[in-house]
Amino acid sequence: MADLFVFLPNHGYVSTVNVYVSWLDGNFWTANETQNAFKLTTTDGGAIYVQFSESVIDGFVREVTEAGVTSITGLDHLEGEQVYVTSNGISLGLFTVSSGSVTVLTNVFNYTVGLPYESTLQPMKIDLDGIGLASTKKIPKALLSLNKTVGGKVGPNAQNLDAIKYRDAGDTTSKEFPYFTGDVSVPLPGGYNRNGDIMVKQSEPSPITVLAFTLDLGANND
Repeated sequence: MADLFVFLPNHGYVSTVNVYVSWLDGNFWTANETQNAFKLTTTDGGAIYVQFSESVIDGFVREVTEAGVTSITGLDHLEGEQVYVTSNGISLGLFTVSSGSVTVLTNVFNYTVGLPYESTLQPMKIDLDGIGLASTKKIPKALLSLNKTVGGKVGPNAQNLDAIKYRDAGDTTSKEFPYFTGDVSVPLPGGYNRNGDIMVKQSEPSPITVLAFTLDLGANND
């Protein structure tokens, strides 16, 4: 992937200016600036550049001028509730609102606070042509086609879910931008049964978009 350039006529930024970029939902630094463009980097010294594989068609860039905070206030309407806090597209965890505020463990310059919820995707029962719903089935493996996804779990049912594994241990590919787009092969436990179900669940405050399931399926007409 190529380094990410921002084309912004007469932007006025110089190198190492801290900016917030809406389409990446994070803070970055400017580098290699010209009059109408600059690179994005993840360090103020410009050592690690941001890479991106899609065209940017909208959004905004603004300079970060306020000091970071660890105490997030104005949450009186959520008093006593557990809330998720995210910053720069990263979940900072669950916090309990007390005296209308929560305290996070690190300085944040932008954040989102909200009540937790779960999203669940479970396709309809598999009905094989000529065999029907009552046949016994086994799904040893599934291929998930995902778009801009972080986290999530997959399995045959709600009691048997495992975290979706996107990369092998030690693989730092696309580390600068955590959203995953592509296909993930997922092994599924269990033997033959009449259900043949597959479920994807997201309980973290992160995006997940499942475009398609491709199933490695075995079936018996019994």
